[in-house]
Amino acid sequence: MAAYQKFDKKITPGQIIMIGTDGIWEARSPEGEMFGKERFKGIIRKNAGCTAKDIIQAVMKSVDGFCRSLEKTDDVTLVVTKIK
Repeated sequence: MAAYQKFDKKITPGQIIMIGTDGIWEARSPEGEMFGKERFKGIIRKNAGCTAKDIIQAVMKSVDGFCRSLEKTDDVTLVVTKIK
């Protein structure tokens, strides 16, 4: 059985909600370096003014570039919602 922590947070205009799989931040470069959550969050911040679709494309392009020719070993799924 998995344990979950419940918390409440008010959602306000301008916020971005992301749901992603660990295949994003656990993706590895040919040198073995992990993509990481900080790099992932940095891409979101850098593209915060873009559309949700553009944010997804920026993340996927960055992950692909980071991994270069390596085949992904885990699923990479990302949902982005921008609150208006």
